[in-house]
Amino acid sequence: SGTALVIVREDLIGHPLERTPSLLDYAVYQKNHSMPNTINTFAIYTILMKRALGRYDPLHLIALAYVIAFFLLTPAYLATFAGTPVSGIAEAVRNDWTGLSARAWGGIAFATLLATILAYFLHTWALARIPASKVAAFTYCQPVLATAIAWAWHGDTIGPNFVFGSVAVLAGVALA
Repeated sequence: SGTALVIVREDLIGHPLERTPSLLDYAVYQKNHSMPNTINTFAIYTILMKRALGRYDPLHLIALAYVIAFFLLTPAYLATFAGTPVSGIAEAVRNDWTGLSARAWGGIAFATLLATILAYFLHTWALARIPASKVAAFTYCQPVLATAIAWAWHGDTIGPNFVFGSVAVLAGVALA
């Protein structure tokens, strides 16, 4: 496995060969804002965190990761507001944050504290105690659990594809 930076002229995107898998179709990356890269990125993150755990404890390591991510990602995030980081800051400050309901603030707090900070801390804590391959295997349980919670709390529908996929994921985790 490996990582590559690919720069493609825009006029070449969207003309894959018929046999080209979607994972290698750069139009998919362009359309989905490079989201398919999260698979590789999280694998690299896991490997780097496992190596760094020899020098840092999990709490300090996750704090360091968040500080680095904040400084690397905030300019790009703010640029999505208005085209540049500076105008993005101005747009974010002008936003009427007082109009958010208590439920919206609760959702932001949940997503920040539990679904992000606690989840990444537990991931790093587990990496310090068990092999990275085992941690990665249990990471595949996340979509299964998230869908089950969405079904229980919000009434999302669960079809045969989900059931089949869940059984395959859980069987793979059990075999790992």
